[in-house]
Amino acid sequence: MHVQLKHTLSIFSLAIVVVIGLVSCKKSKNPTPTHANTGVDVYLVGYAPGDSAVVATYWKNGLKITLPESFSEGNAIAIQGNDVYVAGTKYDGTQTHALYWKNGVVSKIAENSAANAIVVDGNDLYVGGSIDGKAAYWKNGIVVNLIDSLATSSVSGIDIDGNDVYMCGTSWDAHGASTATYWKNGVPTYLKGFYTSSAHGIAIKDGDVYVVGTEAPTPYSVSAVYWINSVPTILYDGNKSSLGLAIALNGSDTYIAGDFVMGDQLTHGYWKNGVVTEFQDNANSSNGIAINGSDVYVSGTTDITGSSTGYWKNSNFIQISNEGSYITGIAAIAK
Repeated sequence: MHVQLKHTLSIFSLAIVVVIGLVSCKKSKNPTPTHANTGVDVYLVGYAPGDSAVVATYWKNGLKITLPESFSEGNAIAIQGNDVYVAGTKYDGTQTHALYWKNGVVSKIAENSAANAIVVDGNDLYVGGSIDGKAAYWKNGIVVNLIDSLATSSVSGIDIDGNDVYMCGTSWDAHGASTATYWKNGVPTYLKGFYTSSAHGIAIKDGDVYVVGTEAPTPYSVSAVYWINSVPTILYDGNKSSLGLAIALNGSDTYIAGDFVMGDQLTHGYWKNGVVTEFQDNANSSNGIAINGSDVYVSGTTDITGSSTGYWKNSNFIQISNEGSYITGIAAIAK
């Protein structure tokens, strides 16, 4: 089982003044990293300010590794042994390009495309995203276009179970209405909400398909939801708003990171088997989750500007950057 993480904010949704530049792969410590960990390597992925533009970045135990390609973002991370793989997207001023990095060396996958998820399974590398506005994935660099009856679509998560390849994502009709979708070996299953829905992460266990996302029970509210074999569980009722952004399975337990409303206040944290844990330190986003033993790791930011980013370990925030970085996912690997 592989757990994939995806965020909901893209630098490419913002108005950007393009500056042509190239940032070489380099390592530098943040001004005030506070990571302190024993027995577990914690990897974060996202983007950070570069010399002339934002650049895809990952952090290992608080140490910052800037990846080549300016105007890029890291969207997902996978670890296999000593190798670090990052999937991401670059904007060149006219279109986006799907990329991945292995140990800091970039490989460009396709034009007019995006890479949002990554998994390494044995000798095979899977990168999920979209090309020409339609959901697709690349296996060892070879594109596989996914079946989709709607107008546009994109992959946001991947998991592999034996010989079966699972993808999750979102499909949009011609009017822009979204539907959460997962694909098994390229065949789609649509997870329709009352109005709209979207999918952000997928995990497979004992043949059961878990998908986390968001649905709109009314035209004016959204709720975090996860589906098990297409059967939904709403994490809040229709009178409250919440977002389900990432999923991790550990034994019989289901963990979901997300954003939610407690009373009249926007707060953030995670659910374990439907029971919410709220972070108390003005969290702005909790968009990735990983479990190692009995410890729960959630990545995100602690204020609206993104000036303090890092992760929570069992609800205690550990800062790894104060330079305006944005974190999109996390992995916690026992040493």
